[in-house]
Amino acid sequence: AHCMGALLGASWAIILQALEQLDKLAEAQTVLDRLVTVEPEFFGAYDRRGRILYDLGRLDEARVDFNKALELEPTVVETLVARASVLADQGRLDDAIADLRKALGLGVPELEPVRTRLGLCYLRLGKLKSAAIEFLATRLVTPKADETGEGDGAADGGATKPADGAAPVAGEKPKDQRYGPAEA
Repeated sequence: AHCMGALLGASWAIILQALEQLDKLAEAQTVLDRLVTVEPEFFGAYDRRGRILYDLGRLDEARVDFNKALELEPTVVETLVARASVLADQGRLDDAIADLRKALGLGVPELEPVRTRLGLCYLRLGKLKSAAIEFLATRLVTPKADETGEGDGAADGGATKPADGAAPVAGEKPKDQRYGPAEA
């Protein structure tokens, strides 16, 4: 079933890409509706349809598709982040925060946008300390080995050392300590 889904997904991806480039999202959604009918266990169809439904402003339907996609593949970071966006837009900030935290725990390739979204959720909840910690974390970076000749920069996900030239912050943790989960 998984191989069939991959084959169908690959052949239909060309059609979907063309429709999306032509800004024909409703038509792309129709193609994906057909695809999930033919292959109901195909993660990619639910994930992509969820993104299209989100772009169309159909948040409840998008959340249902992201839920199904994550039921099939629970550790896909990009889908967790996408569902968190839907949840935040629906005002379900605690659920959005949970998805963003899970994504961070799984190793997000792009930390800054996720930390920024997390900070915005905390800000909307009035948790200013937690928001500040997340916004501060977006300013932190570990240099790569080719820039400094030390370490590989990947051991801590690039989120523990201030960027060169960053001003010290009152109460800042030492550079050798990781920033833990935000507490409000």
